[in-house]
Amino acid sequence: MEKQMRHMTCALALALLAGCGKAPDDSAEALNVNVTAAPGVAFAYRYLYTIPPANIARVQEAHAQACERLGIARCRIVGMTYNVRASDEVDGSLSVKLEPSLARAFGRQGTQAAEAAEGMLSSAAIEGVDVGSDIAAAEAGQSALSADRARLDRGIAASTSARERAELARQRETLDAQSRDVAAATRSQRARLASTPVSFRYESGVAIRSLHAGSPLIRAADTALASLQATLSFVLQTLAVLLGPALAAALLWLVWRAGGRRVWQGLRGPRQEAGPA
Repeated sequence: MEKQMRHMTCALALALLAGCGKAPDDSAEALNVNVTAAPGVAFAYRYLYTIPPANIARVQEAHAQACERLGIARCRIVGMTYNVRASDEVDGSLSVKLEPSLARAFGRQGTQAAEAAEGMLSSAAIEGVDVGSDIAAAEAGQSALSADRARLDRGIAASTSARERAELARQRETLDAQSRDVAAATRSQRARLASTPVSFRYESGVAIRSLHAGSPLIRAADTALASLQATLSFVLQTLAVLLGPALAAALLWLVWRAGGRRVWQGLRGPRQEAGPA
């Protein structure tokens, strides 16, 4: 009976770039989105960090210790991975289940820990599923099953036919099986509301602190581009000035090599050799 209604995916990859010249918690503040506290909605949080490979283990351990400090009643680690494929290629993950009221703050603190280790938040997502509607529908169905069972009980008690009582008992067993299935599904949905899954993924790389127009990185890139443009402009202007005389000189040299020297000698006339005295 589990159907996912109103699958709300908030692609919060907006905190990707946090600002070189700003405080290291800027991207964490960007994640402080006022998600509506909707009763009956089970949320799940996912974070992806880009961190220098040598620092991934330290960030993962910091996240795990933060969960442990909250105690198992409010936070439980349910999964962890760490993979080293090369000295500069490391990845890992950490999955926890939190008391719902702590999930958003835990994610912000996790991002701050990653940024303190020269990392950055690459993407984040908050997903919500309306399990409250499923629970309400299951409870209504359970009430209907209970009413049907009471009707069968009365029929069994009032019947004088053994065959009829056996048939009514068989129907009651079927209702009881359905009731157990509904109860199990309801418990599962309530469990989803009781704890919020938060997953951290870590990938090796270099953090890009900011690409906004006023950031030092962009200003440096603009300066480099302006310098390159000025250099190219100077080179082109110099070529424009020197190219004309250079082409003229080359053309004269080719004409001289092709026959200009013989013409010049002809214009001067034959040379007279000195005779004997």
